[in-house]
Formats: sequence, C-alpha cells, structure tokens
Amino acid sequence: MHRGSLFRTDLLVVAAIAFTYFLCAAGAIAFTRLSGNVALLWIANGVLVAALLTRPATERPLHIASCFGASVAATLAVSPYAPSRRCLALPISPKR
Repeated sequence: MHRGSLFRTDLLVVAAIAFTYFLCAAGAIAFTRLSGNVALLWIANGVLVAALLTRPATERPLHIASCFGASVAATLAVSPYAPSRRCLALPISPKR
C-alpha cells in the first residue's frame, strides 16, 4: 500500500492515461470535421473517469491536471480553430 507518496510506476500510469486521453481527444477532434465541428461523443472523458474511479485518490489531482494538459495539446495539434503557433509565440525584441 502507498504511504501517501507517489512511486515512479504511479507516475508512469498517470502519463500513460494522459497519453491515451490525448489520443482519444485528438481522434474526437479530427472526427468533428465530419459532423459540422460538433463532437457528438467525447470518448476521452471515459478514459479520465475510469482512471478517477480505479486509481488511488492520491493520484486524482495528477490525472485531472495531466488530462487537462492533454486536452489542450490535442486541441492545439488537431483543431482547425486552434490559434496558430505565431499567436502563441512570445515577442522577442532585439537587443540594441
């Protein structure tokens, strides 16, 4: 049993769940192009709910945060409405 700390294998599980969430979210976003940009089924939430119900409570904040990041990454990677990389870049002024 865990003593309140997360082990390396627990963090690998969190990363694997976030990656699976990313793949499901990217797939759902890609398929929205076929239905007028409306996601009729967001299967990625099933991955997160399953993780929240089956994994220890100490991991829940990590799952929520990592899946939020995975959702943002999937939106930026796949969505036609995502801001371009130019909008996300920080302006750098040259030194004079």
